[in-house]
Amino acid sequence: MPDLNGAVITADALHLHDETIAQVVEDKHGHLLVGLKGNREKLLKEVVEAFNRIDPGEIARDRDVDAGHGRIETRVVEVISFRTQTKYPHLHTAMRVHRTRVQKKSGAVSDETSYYVGTFGSDKLNAAQVQALVRGHWTIENRLHHVKDRTMQEDRCQARANVGSNLALLRSVVVGLKARAKIRNPRISAKLKGNADVAIELVVRPIDQQ
Repeated sequence: MPDLNGAVITADALHLHDETIAQVVEDKHGHLLVGLKGNREKLLKEVVEAFNRIDPGEIARDRDVDAGHGRIETRVVEVISFRTQTKYPHLHTAMRVHRTRVQKKSGAVSDETSYYVGTFGSDKLNAAQVQALVRGHWTIENRLHHVKDRTMQEDRCQARANVGSNLALLRSVVVGLKARAKIRNPRISAKLKGNADVAIELVVRPIDQQ
């Protein structure tokens, strides 16, 4: 990994480890923004309590509305300074993201609240910048990891070590080529499910023939 020069890496909750944080912050001079879930229950509880205690006037906020994909989604990002009592000395910021989705056809409403922590100070990035980072992370999640997990059945793959790594890389290449070639044929997507031959064919076939 090259020197990050203050850049922020976004990651899922499973990457919230002392070693990972130290490598990014101390060794590579960057920052980390990580989601919080039940696997870090104590830290998540601390963050929730910190938001419950703080004066609302001390919370930085940004609101964004997206009307695509057949729904209207409103996202409110809140950012506060945070120091944990647990084992993560590099964490300085906590974030709460509340999403409200309204389905255009049915009118059905759903709500979701997520929490994040960051190694950067709350004075370094404003709420709008945090909003952009979180959205960018989920864009990658939806366009790459969701396709690999759901369409290409990556989570069910039993390959490990180098073989598993090579297959994961191959899947990523296929997703990239599929997007580049604008392949939207559902029959092709269906064939990608667990079918290595089709994946390899998409990789080696020239783009103009896809």
